Amino acid sequence: MKPFEKELYDKNQIEEFKAEESKIISDTLKTNEKQKNREAAMRALDQDEKNIEVSEMLKALAHPVRLCIVRGLIENQGCNVSHMERCMEASQSSISQYLAKLKAAGIVSSTRDGNVVNYQVCNQQVIDLVKILFKEQK
Repeated sequence: MKPFEKELYDKNQIEEFKAEESKIISDTLKTNEKQKNREAAMRALDQDEKNIEVSEMLKALAHPVRLCIVRGLIENQGCNVSHMERCMEASQSSISQYLAKLKAAGIVSSTRDGNVVNYQVCNQQVIDLVKILFKEQK
C-alpha cells in the first residue's frame, strides 16, 4: 500500500460503526413501538371512560319510574314536578329524588320560572335511546 492510500478506517472501526448504527436503529424502533403502545393505551383508557359514562347513564335509566319520568319529559318537551305528580300519582318528594338522580347523571336539566322549576331531558343520546325503545308503542 502506498502512503497516500492509507485506509481511513480499519475493519474493526467499520464493524463498531455498523454495530452502533444497528443499535441506534433498534432503539428508534423500540421508541416508536413504545409510543404506539402509549397511544393504544390512551385510546383504551378513553374507551373505558366512555364505557363508564354510558354505563352510569344506563344505570340511571334502569329504574322503571325514572325511565317513565324521562319518557314523559321527552313526550311533553319538559314539565314541572306538579305536572308529574298528577300524571304519575306519586309524591312530590319521591319524584324530586328520582329527578335528582337523573340530573346527577346528566340526563335532565332544570330551569326556574319564578317559583316553578321545569325539567327537560338534556342528553341527546338518552332522547334517541328512549325513542328507539318505545318506537313501537306510538
